[in-house]
Amino acid sequence: MKAFAVQQALADPAALVLGADTIVVMDGRIMNKPRDRTHARQMLQRLSGHTHQVITGMALLRGSEHRFSRGIATCRVRKLSERFLKNYLDSNLWRGKAGAYGIQDHDDPWVQLIEGEWSTVVGLPLELLQAEISGLSGKT
Repeated sequence: MKAFAVQQALADPAALVLGADTIVVMDGRIMNKPRDRTHARQMLQRLSGHTHQVITGMALLRGSEHRFSRGIATCRVRKLSERFLKNYLDSNLWRGKAGAYGIQDHDDPWVQLIEGEWSTVVGLPLELLQAEISGLSGKT
């Protein structure tokens, strides 16, 4: 919907528009962005010591051509100590992030990529994006 809104606002109908959004899924439940610090803590405690999927959906639009795809990665969060949780929550790095974390946020590898693209977890699967752009008619 965001990509279509941008496309409608542009003066150039041939402009390439990309929209992407990321969710975290654990045990069949979607974890979007946390509402507040308490919600972020709950999410991180739930992820602690467990494996989950990160799904980034993309919409690539040019004129009347629309391509939709998604990247999926599997990650594992190590068991998080109370001290780590407090420090991460104090950093505010959890704000605006699906699952209340960013794999790129910390030098300590507390989130392990098990399968898939690292860039999918960050929020834009680059290999998938390159393939989708190559698949558009009138390649860029």
